[in-house]
Amino acid sequence: MRIVLPEVTPQGFGSNFITLAKAWLIAKVCDMEYQKPVWPFSEHVKPATPNGFGYYFPTTRTEAIRYRLLSYQFRIHNKLRTQFLWPTLSFKRDHYYNSGITDMGKAAELYLHKRHLDDPSRSVVMRVSGMWGGYNSIVAARDWVRNLMLSHEDTCRRLESILWQTQNKMRIAVHIRTSEAQGEGSIRGKWLVRLPLDWYIRLCHAIQEQTDCHIILVTDGTEEDVGEFLDEVDPVHIIGEPYQDLLGALLMAESDLVICSNSTYSRLGCFLNDKPYIWPADVLFKDSSRRFGYLWNHRQNPLTQPEDRTDEWSVRRAFAIPLDFRTLPPGLRLYLNSGGTLPVEIHDDLLYRDAVYIHT
Repeated sequence: MRIVLPEVTPQGFGSNFITLAKAWLIAKVCDMEYQKPVWPFSEHVKPATPNGFGYYFPTTRTEAIRYRLLSYQFRIHNKLRTQFLWPTLSFKRDHYYNSGITDMGKAAELYLHKRHLDDPSRSVVMRVSGMWGGYNSIVAARDWVRNLMLSHEDTCRRLESILWQTQNKMRIAVHIRTSEAQGEGSIRGKWLVRLPLDWYIRLCHAIQEQTDCHIILVTDGTEEDVGEFLDEVDPVHIIGEPYQDLLGALLMAESDLVICSNSTYSRLGCFLNDKPYIWPADVLFKDSSRRFGYLWNHRQNPLTQPEDRTDEWSVRRAFAIPLDFRTLPPGLRLYLNSGGTLPVEIHDDLLYRDAVYIHT
């Protein structure tokens, strides 16, 4: 028995999918079996279901029993501090970073090798959890994550319907998070901060001046929450529809440009998409020159980019645009004028801990 057990939480799918991807990569590289999780109740899944994201990713009765038995085995191991039946291991943050390897599966392979458990004939059960390792560690699982999300038939059907409705023009996905009130003072580094609707509206108007496009709204809010945006922009939207969790992220993944909120859900959509995205510059940590920003604290990520990264006329993977912007970056205007056909020239990506140039 060689099994990898992903430990999921009641949080949103944007937080949990990294755990799933890590477990799948470990299973693939280390000749182990990926164990489907049993999902707990989650307030993010609406209408509510007892098994949360299990609505999208159901398990058979046999799979559910085995998952619970293996989870119970880990609790016994943690309480008694002794191995029971076969080696039970938790692959943790320190194990990963101490390996010096970026790919999650290969890092786990080294971890097992050092413990003489890499032989496919040896039984071992490994548990993995959390968002540590980040997007760099799971790049090789991108297609698997996308296929997992598309495995839900109703979501796939609704996605195809919207894509058909919005064909023949650029698709601009706008993710507006409304579930958290805007904090006082600096919003730098804060997650799930509610950004001003005016920023999204002005961005969309500026984009519409450059290209004929479909604006697709993805939001956790009601029509009342985002009423001003609906009136000003008249987007395609799925407000009021049930079970939007996977659909919204897939719409971002299929768009030619994504306007993000500072949330793990926006990050999921961008992770599955190679096209440019816009990030609110005000939430970024700035480097000493204050011309570049990081998604995470830059002190742990020294700036390495050469100065030519400041070229405003380049098409970028990530455009960092402040809340008080006056004009769109020239490179973004060029991309929009091309109908989304120009390739990315500067691939600096916030998701992969790069510093990105901040438009002024």
